Amino acid sequence: MVLYKKVKYPALMLFSLCMSLDAFGSSTVVLTSLEEERGDLKSKKARVVGPSIPSIITLADIQSILECKSRVLGQVLPEARKNLASIEQSLLEKIRDISRETDFKRISELAGLVSSIKGLDGSSHNIFVMATQECTDDDALAMAGVAVAASGALQEEFSQLIALLATSEDTRDIDYRVLEEATKAMRDITKDIYNASVLSE
Repeated sequence: MVLYKKVKYPALMLFSLCMSLDAFGSSTVVLTSLEEERGDLKSKKARVVGPSIPSIITLADIQSILECKSRVLGQVLPEARKNLASIEQSLLEKIRDISRETDFKRISELAGLVSSIKGLDGSSHNIFVMATQECTDDDALAMAGVAVAASGALQEEFSQLIALLATSEDTRDIDYRVLEEATKAMRDITKDIYNASVLSE
């Protein structure tokens, strides 16, 4: 799975944080009479009023937000990895059962899921390591931003896995509820990133 092709640059993360805090303010178009400017009573024109100066977003503010989001990842990713391991074990047991029937198509489909799970587990571990570093300097702060942004792509991969498990007759009985909760948590902490991405395109 090409997880990191979907990851946004840390700059987008910082941009989205500023957007969510209204750091750039908003411009307002005001129709004013030219009478105020040139004494012309017949004409009107639009002028743009610049945003009022907002409170300054400090590095400490960004650090606090990233730490909060990273803390969520530190809580949900270990549980998600346990659920992935459980799902993998269930799939391997099903493969062993099906192998007696020599149904190679079903075996290959389940084996593909096992391979995907191994990749997701590795990605989850890497994101967890980045997210749980102390944000003591700019590099660590940037890594936390990358981890949060990467978790947005990871939750999409989790969602795809859940959909596959839910629609296959061989895997409908597998418990993936913890994975669903992790997916929801990651969606909540990354929705501002991807909303900002859509607005910037």
